[in-house]
Amino acid sequence: MIDINFYMKINDLKKRLMQGEKMEQALVREALEAARSPQPVVFNIETTNACNMRCQMCPRTTLMTRPIETLPRAVFEKIVAEMEPFTPEQWQKWQLFAQQNYGISPEEMSENHFFLYILPRVVILHGYGDPLLDKQIAKRVELLTAKGIPSYFSCNPANIDVAKSEALFASGLTYIKYSIESVDDQKHQDIRGQASNFSESYQKILKLLELKKKQGYQTEIVITMIDFDNSWQEHDYQKLQTAFADKDVYLYMKSLDQRWYTQSKEQKPTQSIHWTEFCQF
Repeated sequence: MIDINFYMKINDLKKRLMQGEKMEQALVREALEAARSPQPVVFNIETTNACNMRCQMCPRTTLMTRPIETLPRAVFEKIVAEMEPFTPEQWQKWQLFAQQNYGISPEEMSENHFFLYILPRVVILHGYGDPLLDKQIAKRVELLTAKGIPSYFSCNPANIDVAKSEALFASGLTYIKYSIESVDDQKHQDIRGQASNFSESYQKILKLLELKKKQGYQTEIVITMIDFDNSWQEHDYQKLQTAFADKDVYLYMKSLDQRWYTQSKEQKPTQSIHWTEFCQF
């Protein structure tokens, strides 16, 4: 979840700073401190850092030195017990703010729509691991659902197990995102590692869509392709759009995260709100 009240309160200050206005650091800190929630707002919970991929763009692949662990259930339950979902009034105020300040409609399907209308209200359940490798993930989602808190995580479609996915859908998972970087199996493996591919992943997602329709599950399936600015990528993205045409999915091209990790490389300009404003978490 995003501290939407903080986000709205500092909007004018943020604009002034981004336009180059000089302010004393002490005054900026004081203004930010006055605007933030006195209680922590949980943005995401890394339930596990286990992952079987070797993604070329992920710092986990080359930099992570932490042991592989899974968050104890008692700790997760304690966190959830201290959280509350936004009220309808708070969310309505935020949606109006998003439309007025960014011109993004609630009905759009884009990276910026995802950032403004989905990420603020959900608890993200991934970090540097794949939640599909967390054996407790369905129970964790169930706890959030019972509390009225929407949930979401991103994962690798190669790790899809249809039976386990049904348990996730039944637990009330609000959004699940599958990252597909190419419609060519070899290119996909080059980016994500040998455990990944497109062909099998695509068939698994089609089975999940059938399951969702048959059982009436409300989990929204999100498909993204990360924008690496490769010469072949526009063609692959068009083929990905064709593959999921008329399918019940939320599909968009996603800007490359971890931009600091590739800061020595040439980077194309981004229109992503997340990467054109300073961090407000």
